[in-house]
Amino acid sequence: MWVDAGNFAALGIPSAAERNRGMVEGMNRIGYAAAMLGERELADGIEAFQALRKTARFPFVSANFIYEDDRSTLVDPYVIHAATYKGGTIKIGVLGLNRYNSGFLKATAKGRNVVVSSPFDTARKLIPEVRAKADLVVVLTSLSISQSRQLAQEVDGIDVIVGASGGVLSQPREASGGTAIVYPGNQGQNMSEIRVHGLADGGGAPGIQVHHHYLNRDYPNEPALHAMVLDVLARENDINRELASATVERPALPAGVAGYVGGETCAACHQEALASWEGSGHARAFQTLVDANQDFSPECVGCHVVGFGRRGGFVNAKATPELKDVQCEACHGPGSLHVDAPARGYGAAGARSCLGCHDTEHSPEFDFFTYWPRIKH
Repeated sequence: MWVDAGNFAALGIPSAAERNRGMVEGMNRIGYAAAMLGERELADGIEAFQALRKTARFPFVSANFIYEDDRSTLVDPYVIHAATYKGGTIKIGVLGLNRYNSGFLKATAKGRNVVVSSPFDTARKLIPEVRAKADLVVVLTSLSISQSRQLAQEVDGIDVIVGASGGVLSQPREASGGTAIVYPGNQGQNMSEIRVHGLADGGGAPGIQVHHHYLNRDYPNEPALHAMVLDVLARENDINRELASATVERPALPAGVAGYVGGETCAACHQEALASWEGSGHARAFQTLVDANQDFSPECVGCHVVGFGRRGGFVNAKATPELKDVQCEACHGPGSLHVDAPARGYGAAGARSCLGCHDTEHSPEFDFFTYWPRIKH
C-alpha cells in the first residue's frame, strides 16, 4: 500500500500547476492508496486544489482542515483501505493530521473559511473511531518528529505514524509509546518500506520493521513512468522559455563590489587556462541542458552557468547568453575588480568550488581528488 504524507505540491514557480498535475498522475500510475492534504496543496486556493483533486484516483485525507462555520472537514478525515493478505483481508485505517498553524486561513469562492484545528484534540476524538474499524491504524502527518513522539505517547491506538517535516529522516527503529514513527526525508529522495506482520494471527501488537531506500542510481527507472516525468519536465521548460525575457535591467553595482565579466574577458590574459577549460566538460555544460530540454529550468541551470541567482549573474539564455556554461567566474568568483586592478590573490579555487554542484545527489560518482587534476590550471 502506497501512501504520502502530503505537502508535495510545487510552489512559487510559473510551471507549478503543470508539475502538480504530473505529480498526481505519477501517483495514480503507481497506485497510491491515500495522500495527506497538506498546506502546500492548498497554497493556490481551495478551488485550485479541488480541480487537482478531481484528477486523482486516490483519496486525500485530513482530519483537521475544517470549515470554520460548521467544523466539517474539507476532505475525508480518514479512509479504510482493504489490503489482501494471505488470501484474507486486512483493514488499514489511514488518517491525516496537519500541524497546527494559527495563521492558516483559506477562503472558498463562496466565502467559507477553511482553518486548521488542533491535531491532538482531533486525534483523541477520531483514533478510537478508526481503531474500531481497522486492523492497523496509520497516521499521515506534517507534525515535527518530536510532536509525533508526543502524539504517540498521548493518544492510544496508533500503530504507525508516517510524517514529513523539514527533510527529517528517522531512525529505522524510531518508536514512541509502542507506535512506529517513520519520516522518509523529502523531495522523493527516499522511499520508506514498512513491513507489518502478525495482524492475521489476531491479538497482540503487530510486528513492524522499517527500511529506508535511498533512491540512487542503483534503483532503475520504471520506463513508462520515467518517460512521463521527462514529458512533464519538458512542458515545464517550455513554459519557462515562453516567459523568459530577452532583456534584463541591471542596477549599477555599488563601488568596490565585484561583478561578472564573462570568460572572453578572462581569456585575454589567461590563454593557457582558456585552453584547459575548452577541453573540459565545463565548456559544454549548458548544452547538456539544451539536449535534455531543461535549459530554462531554474532548478537545473544554476550548476551549468555563471552566477545564477546572484547580482549581475546569469538570468536566462535569452537575456544573458554570455554567461552560459561553467566559465571561469563560476569557480573563481566575479572578476570585474580583478580586471580593473590585476593582482595575485584573486579567485583561489578548490574543493569548496566544486562541491556545491558536484554533490551526492547530482554527481554521486564525483571524487575531488580524481577530477581536480583534469581541470587544474
